Formats: sequence, structure tokens, C-alpha cells
Amino acid sequence: MKNIFTILLLLKVLSSSSQGWVLVWNEEFNYSGLPDEKYWSYETGCANRNNEAQYYASKRLENTKVENGFLTITARKETLNGCNYTSGNIHTRYKADWLYGKIEVRAKLPKGKGMWPAIWMMSTDETYGTWPKSGEMDIMENVGFDPNKIFMTIHTEAYNHIIGTQKSSNTLLADVYDTYHIYSIEWFADRVDFLIDGAKYFTFTKSGSTSAVWPFDKPFYVILNVAVGGDWGGEQGIDPLIFPQQMSVDYVRVSKWQQNPGPYTITTSTTTGGIITSNPVLNNYTKGSLVTFKAIPQPGYIFSGWEGDVRGTVNPIDFTVYDNASIKATFKSECELLQNGDFASGLSQWSLHTTDGAIAQANAVNGQCNIAISNGGTNIWSTQLSQGNIPLINGKTYKLSFDAYSEQIRTIKAGLGKNSDPFNTYLYNTVNLTISKKNFTYQFDMNNTTDQVAKVLFDVGANVNDVYISNVSLCDVAKITSLTNHNEEIMHVMSVFYENENVVITLPDLNNYEIKIFDLKGDIKFSETISGLKTTLDLKNLKSGLYFVKASNLKGEAFTKKLVIN
Repeated sequence: MKNIFTILLLLKVLSSSSQGWVLVWNEEFNYSGLPDEKYWSYETGCANRNNEAQYYASKRLENTKVENGFLTITARKETLNGCNYTSGNIHTRYKADWLYGKIEVRAKLPKGKGMWPAIWMMSTDETYGTWPKSGEMDIMENVGFDPNKIFMTIHTEAYNHIIGTQKSSNTLLADVYDTYHIYSIEWFADRVDFLIDGAKYFTFTKSGSTSAVWPFDKPFYVILNVAVGGDWGGEQGIDPLIFPQQMSVDYVRVSKWQQNPGPYTITTSTTTGGIITSNPVLNNYTKGSLVTFKAIPQPGYIFSGWEGDVRGTVNPIDFTVYDNASIKATFKSECELLQNGDFASGLSQWSLHTTDGAIAQANAVNGQCNIAISNGGTNIWSTQLSQGNIPLINGKTYKLSFDAYSEQIRTIKAGLGKNSDPFNTYLYNTVNLTISKKNFTYQFDMNNTTDQVAKVLFDVGANVNDVYISNVSLCDVAKITSLTNHNEEIMHVMSVFYENENVVITLPDLNNYEIKIFDLKGDIKFSETISGLKTTLDLKNLKSGLYFVKASNLKGEAFTKKLVIN
């Protein structure tokens, strides 16, 4: 186990001073097995970028393993899914990200020709578009054919290696393969400093207000990976005799800079569908205070994620106070797979991608995404609004619905597909838009494959007429609320209520009634035939939540009521 006392002591010292770094997130790898899914997700696939040779595997201990206080990412020479090498790539996207701060990773690197380890950061929502428009910060890169040299690089639309303008620096360290070093950035609103073991080696300074030169005003997430070969890593070939090779990571720590001594206030809010609790509840908090926030969904809803000064999906979450903070818990329908489909949180979770010369910009106004198109590009997919990280399971049925219109009559494409090359689609429908808002609904079966990181997409290119999209929903049909199957009886001939841990049902007459109680998935949780005007049922075994009670008699009459169990 690591010495957590050292971290807590550091936090105490920082919290007592007037300014300094405050630790707000850390992963010490104090467990065994696969990386903690609360914080880490996997990139999967073969040759996803840069013509690399490895297959990035998901949840495979041979490639990503936590043991004895360290994360080990191992590259192996073995054939898997059409690739001759395997390795690991894990990231915190949608689970933890940050805007400004100190990001530190203590690591020891793999060695040999063909190795290309990296510690880097990318934009969570790609607000300014796909790479390089939304930026990239390479905290550490090393290529095995250039031993002991550590590269630190910035990529933006204006500064990137494709056009030969990237901003970078490098330094030689004699022992990167045998010794752990702390690779870090200190990221501020006007600059990014790159450091190794606390010594500064490179600074990228904000030189303009446009996103082309400074896209670093949005949250970014951390990526840890070991690539094999590729355009740069494989420039001098891959030595087949070096494998297996490992990058060992001791910890990942994120701190926030604070100058003001406090005290601080925390404001909380929620979307429809739940409440938020905090512990302790105080009017003011001192710097370094630890507050636990818990999002509690109402019946029929599930927790979706945190926004504001807390980001990610861990619930409950411990928050270290470093300034006045605003924290929002978001909820969604139990059947819903999308995040922020109503655009209530702006463009959070959504990305606008442009290719083939397309020029477009997306904004979220009053719960609607407005896509302003100056040049739609040569193909309908040249301008695409999308949201990724959507699990689509083989054999399930899904329903996609949304509202849309355009400033002129035009067509777009809408559907779901793979979020990496070859970008094949599972649903891809032509949508005829008019100047009036209309609802569009499509149902489809996911057959012969499972895709845990699919995307919903709207292709709006090859046309300059602006497009307006709202109320986007993707539901697992099996989980759609039973209200779609049972119309609640309006007349008060039957009543259902929860009293003293019992369910009390009042029926309209003395006939026999078959009583069925369904949960939100449509599964029957109780079934019995009863008679009498009033019946009390002992249903203590039912969990808290929203249910539907259906009473049917031999005359074909049926009544349905909602039931909330606390």
C-alpha cells in the first residue's frame, strides 16, 4: 500500500497556507486487478491512429494490470484480432476531467525500437472540432529508437505536426527505463508549463484568443498508453526480440492552484429527476475541506453525471474544496442511453466534426443545438454532430427520437454507428427537414455485434442551410417505462397507495381481479388473483422505486395505476 499519510499531510499543509496547489483527484493504484472502472475506460482496436501495429485490448490483464501499488501497461508480441502486437490504452474521458491545474504522473518507461509510450491529454467534448482543433497536450512521449529522450508537445489547429508547426521541446534523461520520474504539466488560463521531477523544461504561452491557437479553455482528460510501431514509433522498425515491454505507473495526481485563503461557498443544483445531498453541510468551507456529494435519483430516473466543478460519473464523490464551487447533478430517464440529449447543459458530451473543407459551428441555446454552416463540405458526413461512448448490445432493440428543422427544406442523415475506422453504421436514415420543427422516431435491432462505445450521429454536410436539433433520445426499448404499454386509468374507480410498508388497492366492485405489478423494465414483480373492494398486500420485498399496478377482470376491463414505493 502507498503512503497515503504523505498525501494527506501535503493536503493539510497546503490548506493551511494562503496559496498553493490543492490535491483534488488522485489514483494511487492501491488495489489489484484491472484498472478501477470508476475512473478508467479503455480504447480498443487495431491501428486506431498513426498506422500503429498494436491491438488495444479491453479488460485484459495481460495488457493492463494493477498490482502491488502500480499500474502496468504491457505491450506483447502476439496475434489478436488481426494485429501482431497487443497493448493497453486507458483514459478518464467522461469519468474525470479538469480545466486548468497540475497533472502529475510518476512512471517508468518501456525500452526498445518500436516502443512509443505516452502520457497525454485530450479535450473531453471536442468543442472546437476533431483533432487538432480541440487541442492535445502531450505531457510525455518517448520513442525507443531515440533512447532516453523525452518529448513534450502541444498540438492545436494552428500548431501541429501535420503542417510542421507544432510547439514542442525535448530533453535527455539517462535513466527513464530504470527509474520512476514525475512527468507533469502546470496548466493555467494563459500558459501550459511542462515539468519533469519539478523542473520546468518547456512553456507554451497563449498567444491569441482564437481556438486555433488556444483551445485549452475546456476540460481535458488523461490518457495512458503504450503504442507499438506507427509513423513515428516505428520509424526505424520494431525489434521483435524486446517483448514484452512495460510502462509502470505509480500514481496520477491532479491539483488545483488557489491564491485566496477562503472561506468558500458551495452551491448545488440538479436537473429534473433527482436530488443532491452533501456532507458536511456548512455555510462556508475552509480550503482543503473534504465534502461528499451524493446524487439520489427519483423513481423512473438514473444518475447521469456531475457538472460544474465536479465532473465525471462516480457517485457518491469526494470533493476537495479549493475555491467557491458550483456543483450540478444530472439525471435521465431509466431507459435513456444518451447524456445531455436535451442540451440543458450546453454542448456537454456532444462534438461537431468537420472534414473536406467544411466550416460549421454549433451552439446550444434554450435546449436546442443550432448548427450554423458556412461550408458544408463535399459530403453529407463532412459536417457531423455526434455523441460517443454509447453501449449497444447484440440482440437488443433501441429507439432513436429527436426534433429537428432547418432554415430551408433539406435532408440530413441520422443514426448510430461505430466511433472509429471503418465507421460503419447500425442505423442510418435520411431525414427530410422543413422549416417547421418535427419529431422523428426510428426503431432498430442491434444484430450480430455488440459495440460498447458506439455513437449517435447527425450528418448535416454538403449543404449550407443551418440545422436545429433538440430533444434527442436513445432508449433501450426493453427499459421504456410501462406507461407506453399501459394507459393509466383516469377515472377513480381504482386506487393504489403505499401505507405502512403495505400496498393498499381499492377495486371498483367485488369481482375477481388479476393483479399484476410491473417494474420500469416491464418485468412482473407480483401476480395474484384477488376479490373485494379493498385489499392490503404485504410487498416488503419490493425495492424502492416506481411500479405499475394492473388489475384485470373476466369482463375484459383493465385498470392501471402508478405505484411509488419509498
